[in-house]
Amino acid sequence: MSLTSTLEAGRRDFLEATADLTPQQASTKPSPNAWSVLECIEHVVTVEHRFLGWIANGAEITPQRNGDNELRLFTMIRNRETKVEAPEVVRPTGRFTNLSDALAEFNAARDRSVEVITSHGEKLYALGAKHPRFGDLNGAEVFHVIDGHARRHAEQIRETVESLALRL
Repeated sequence: MSLTSTLEAGRRDFLEATADLTPQQASTKPSPNAWSVLECIEHVVTVEHRFLGWIANGAEITPQRNGDNELRLFTMIRNRETKVEAPEVVRPTGRFTNLSDALAEFNAARDRSVEVITSHGEKLYALGAKHPRFGDLNGAEVFHVIDGHARRHAEQIRETVESLALRL
């Protein structure tokens, strides 16, 4: 599957997780220390923009494709069994007050990601970025992390909606 196809499948997964939510479901936290759906979306958008900045400012590296590492990153980041505290810089700040605006921003970020993949193609393997948790990555690996991250939070959104359904 191409990287663009992967990102588009991730977009569909994310949008399906947010489909048919009421404003109350979107803005309600399932517990005091948990994020609302709107906060999850804000976090995903913030991270995607941040990672796009890494690509835009990426250092030139020796191109190397490692399909095993791409799969490992994609799989590892999606795993919700391992809880990870988001760094302060990417924590939600309440930027979104409604689902429509939040999803429009998610789609704009994902459109930009697809555009970067399309314009860079194989050159992504020659761009380097340093992830605080995963270390040195090439541009393609960064996009696998972007997609896995959004899918991780799509699952979190499903868990939130399920939790709220039991409470509301």
